[in-house]
Amino acid sequence: MPRTKEVEIAGKKITVTERKIKELEALAVGLSDSLDAIFKAESSQGAMEAITGILYKHIPEIFPGITKEDIREAYLSEIEELGKAFIDLHFFALKRLLPGLIALVQAGTKGKM
Repeated sequence: MPRTKEVEIAGKKITVTERKIKELEALAVGLSDSLDAIFKAESSQGAMEAITGILYKHIPEIFPGITKEDIREAYLSEIEELGKAFIDLHFFALKRLLPGLIALVQAGTKGKM
């Protein structure tokens, strides 16, 4: 059974649900094209259009129940909470392992000096 977290955005309660790996892969393909558009933008206006495109197109894809209007009415802190919930559900193991891995790498590099 997938894990869930509830987040409020623009006065609306949204349930963020853990996705299957194949679903994450499909989302990543579309998102990577949009991220490339930001880095390839030749002006700040072009970059801003690419960013708003991500907000309005991909957030509703990733979080069913959220509309473009919800995003327009949301505070950036609410979008941040949405992202945190997504990361907590999908990358919890990395968050727990990363500090230990960093300490291990640091210990290994100190021993080689």
